[in-house]
Amino acid sequence: MNPKVAILIVNWNGWKDTLQCLESVFGQGLPNCRTVVIDNGSRNDSVAKIRDWAAGKIRSTLERAHEPVTLISYSRETAERGGSAEEEQRLAAAGDRGLVLIETGANLGFSGGNNVGMRYALAQGADYILLLNNDALFASPDTLRVMVEFMNRTPSAGACGGRLFYPDGEPQQSYGNFPALPRILGYLFPLYKLLPSQWLKGVKRSNVVPDDSVRKPLQVDWPSGACLMVRSQAVWDVGMLDERFFLYMEETDWCLRMKARGWDRYYLPQAEVIHTFGGSVTKTSTSMRQYHLESQFVYYRKHFGLPALSVVAAGYLLRSTCSIWLWRVSCALDLSDGIPSPEVQYWRRARRLAAAAIRNLLPETDSGQKQITAASTAVRLT
Repeated sequence: MNPKVAILIVNWNGWKDTLQCLESVFGQGLPNCRTVVIDNGSRNDSVAKIRDWAAGKIRSTLERAHEPVTLISYSRETAERGGSAEEEQRLAAAGDRGLVLIETGANLGFSGGNNVGMRYALAQGADYILLLNNDALFASPDTLRVMVEFMNRTPSAGACGGRLFYPDGEPQQSYGNFPALPRILGYLFPLYKLLPSQWLKGVKRSNVVPDDSVRKPLQVDWPSGACLMVRSQAVWDVGMLDERFFLYMEETDWCLRMKARGWDRYYLPQAEVIHTFGGSVTKTSTSMRQYHLESQFVYYRKHFGLPALSVVAAGYLLRSTCSIWLWRVSCALDLSDGIPSPEVQYWRRARRLAAAAIRNLLPETDSGQKQITAASTAVRLT
């Protein structure tokens, strides 16, 4: 019997990427598979474009001909209750040519949007749930089947991810190791680059770009969330994505929670995926690094103990202060036009977050209020 698979695609103003992704998904031909697009309050005509694509009125930029698919639409509230019996019957009659569109009405972020889709998928009895970025395409017609078959024969696996490539064929980071104090300090103060390369063999990197030497499924800390399949039983066990991670680091946190509950996580080199990387973020005024920085501090505060958090915050504060000071010196010497570069803006934000984290560690004042500032755990795409 084929397991029930739900594929979740979050869209925010990125209908062109989403239509390409949908054509890739429907080209997989896997039975008992339900495709769900969660529109996160798009401000353009994304919803209309997705409807037109489903009706066969337009094609994606891939220009692949496709037959119309049966589309049903839900509000967030209806979807989270599992949909309606009438619409589900209509979808069942469509077989593998059915598409669910959920309109959340607001930008809930990557975690929040996927959580809406997961509540619907779990209510519908999905065995596996695939989180797929809208700027990702299956590189092979067997990619989805490879992932499902692996999960079927590996009951200890709570999650698995594929091998990611850029559109030009260059390999992309596909998995990584959990954040740890030595790796963070190595990023902030990369003195290790002065050491002989042979001394660094065996050192685990935060993000790994795999090569062809890995040919079998590999147990890892966390596979990339760009194409991440999870076992529904694991979701019931550890809970959904933490919505404090608006964008980035959510899969790292999720996999750490899976590890704590005894679920394994795997990288599958045979499951190849083309990932544009950052498709939705480029439509905003804030860089990917800024969003990632915000989520990193959410992760540090959640998972690091007091001593490690103190060291990390102090390290960011020192590095950011030095970077900003060097920029000011270059301005004074007329080596810069005086306009802060994205790099300087990044370190300014890092300094504010580090200072907020340090203030959070201070004892309470006489009034009983902590000296804290609004470190943006509630960062929103605007």
